[in-house]
Amino acid sequence: MKNLLFSLIFLMALNSYSQNVEIGQWRDYLPYNNAISLAKMNNRIYVATENNLFYLELEGQTLNRLNTINGLSDVGVAAMAKDPLRSTLVVAYNSAKIDIIEDNSIYSMLDIERENIVGEKSINNITFYKDNAYLSCSFGIIELNTEKKEIANTFYLNANGNMSVNDLCFMGDSIYAATNIGLFKASINDNLLDYRSWQHLIVDFPITQIVVAHQKIYFLGTSLENIYCYSSQNMFVAATAENLKFLKAESDRLFVGAQSNLIEIMPDNTTNTIKENSYLYKVSDVIVDGNIYWLSDGIRGLVRINEDLRLKDFKPSGPLTNRAFSTSITQDKIIVSPGGVSTQWNNNNTYQGFHWSDGYNWFNIPYTSLGGAKDITNIVESPNGKLYVGTWNNGLLELEYDVDLGNYILVKEHNYETSGGNLQTISSDTSDGNYGWLRVKDVIIDNNGLVWITNSLVSSGLAFMNNYGQWQSYNITSFNTQNSHLGDLLIDNQGKKWFFIANGEGMIVYDDNGTPENTNDDNNKHLNTSAGQGNLPSNTVYSLAIDNDGEVWVGTDKGLAVFYDTDEVLSMNGDAQQVLTEADGYVEPIIANESVKAIAIDGANRKWFGTKNSGVFVYSADGSQQIEHFTEENSPLLSNTVNHISIDKNSGEVFISTDKGLISYKGEATAGERQHGNVLVYPNPVKEDYNGLIAIKNVVENANIKITDIKGNLVKATKAFGGQAIWDGKNKHGERANTGVYLVFSTDPTGLETNVAKILFIK
Repeated sequence: MKNLLFSLIFLMALNSYSQNVEIGQWRDYLPYNNAISLAKMNNRIYVATENNLFYLELEGQTLNRLNTINGLSDVGVAAMAKDPLRSTLVVAYNSAKIDIIEDNSIYSMLDIERENIVGEKSINNITFYKDNAYLSCSFGIIELNTEKKEIANTFYLNANGNMSVNDLCFMGDSIYAATNIGLFKASINDNLLDYRSWQHLIVDFPITQIVVAHQKIYFLGTSLENIYCYSSQNMFVAATAENLKFLKAESDRLFVGAQSNLIEIMPDNTTNTIKENSYLYKVSDVIVDGNIYWLSDGIRGLVRINEDLRLKDFKPSGPLTNRAFSTSITQDKIIVSPGGVSTQWNNNNTYQGFHWSDGYNWFNIPYTSLGGAKDITNIVESPNGKLYVGTWNNGLLELEYDVDLGNYILVKEHNYETSGGNLQTISSDTSDGNYGWLRVKDVIIDNNGLVWITNSLVSSGLAFMNNYGQWQSYNITSFNTQNSHLGDLLIDNQGKKWFFIANGEGMIVYDDNGTPENTNDDNNKHLNTSAGQGNLPSNTVYSLAIDNDGEVWVGTDKGLAVFYDTDEVLSMNGDAQQVLTEADGYVEPIIANESVKAIAIDGANRKWFGTKNSGVFVYSADGSQQIEHFTEENSPLLSNTVNHISIDKNSGEVFISTDKGLISYKGEATAGERQHGNVLVYPNPVKEDYNGLIAIKNVVENANIKITDIKGNLVKATKAFGGQAIWDGKNKHGERANTGVYLVFSTDPTGLETNVAKILFIK
């Protein structure tokens, strides 16, 4: 068990998610719309979503987020419930981790997650009885002592310990368990550790939810229209409704959610529709607070129904989904591609369009506005503001921003037909089920404004569009791409195109010799594990990146390789090298035998490596020194499975796409300048209650920084990471600087380019 204090959680309102994030801080980009459960505690309405939590302060109506950044142990909420006797909230996750929230603290319990249980370990529901919480699990029932923060007992309903319990309720001295094979009952005074204490009452069908109301037991089965009642050892249909979603006993009142309707079941089993409104999407829970109803909804988040039955929804700003296959960072927006491809390079069938943010608000472009395109793979913004959207079947989409609409609109689909046949498709036979499919994995715009794509399962898998909207495809002579999927694409400093071939077939480098429309002088090479042919550590390539020195870094399922001299790559002397490091007297390649799924380069030329199972590694510019290793165990990182990394080199923010969603880390490195720009120091002034890092931004690349007091006495000397230096607010003796004005002298390595800025420091 781990105890994490989170006093600051309740001070973190949504305005903390502004552009000015402190160095070293994390922030999430997760959806908060799909609410699944509610609880009222300490004059707050807590809302569990499919990802994490947020709460509404009833006094002041402010919203606050709870996530891995400010104390939660995981993402992916399975269940949440409040202790009716105490101010205690229990949150269970899909991973079987548990958080207990009380007294401004979060207690994280990993007992079930770590338990040696054969088969699935999941928590389906939470029910309180007297002083303990009872967890309905895939293997039985957990009795949790929330005061001692420990598991008191584990109860199994059969000899094998593999009966899944979906829900529980208590009536009198009896406990009732809803399972996939019916209803079970036991006396709370019996030895529940003996599975034979449990009596099988109803065997007709699976039971998903069960509650006590009106001194009777009500439950839902797999039927979407019947509410059942069990009374006096008899079962009957108490009421019917269409598209049933939940059953809830609240203050001895009984409610059901039926898609967009909230219905109350009266003691005589008649029904009363409280609210029927197409505004609601999928009601999953209700809290009655006087004359006000609070609902959790699958799109609206938290919904309030006032006394006059008017509705208002509350939710933090966020994307519509936690799927984040890749991200693109422009000067003024974050663009997230949720679709992507499967591990077998087939369709994920993600019909979610894509979403983008201006840093404050999120906007969604549904697939219906994209010509029905699914599985968005990558998006880039052109210098003129157009978006080019790669899709895994529907080709390349071109979008423009519509001022009146306040969003992007589709203006052209680039496919076989619109390109005059210059863009190849998987099949051009109209009778073929694959007719018209054009699989674009990556899109990139070169320095001349040409749009380049990789196109899978065709003989000419590399293509570009000129400034007149005309397409041209290239035949890859060194490797037959007809039956291969082509992955990420990059362009090096000489204009050569690099892209990998999926499923363990190496990669291609293509040189158009600076004349993309003339193929007579072109050359290309298939790179693999053979000496003289690339010397890759593996033919299974996952990621590519070019660093600030023009070196090409390659991520494989067996670590990394670097092409230091890209001019020589087409010759026999242009093989890649592995980066070596010394540890405990042994020399070995860095991140050896890891699957490197993502590579990104920050403003200081440091390397960020995202892996399949081990989180994110940060290495020095030359790759010889490990600087950081972020995992979900030692940081707010959402998952150790990383899909993609993008870096905003102007701000230093690192965006990490995982299989559980998107999160960012504010790095200390930004892109450097040849000349000093508008040098910014923030925060400025540095107030007495601020203990974070102080950033000095927009200096020349790798500038030498000296901080002095107003008399010229040296306080601190440091060096910029790219275009940004940081100061911890302490002098060279490790003491916090005294109140006063300090001068920041910035000088480039030659000593010719200088700048002076001021900081007001309040001790």
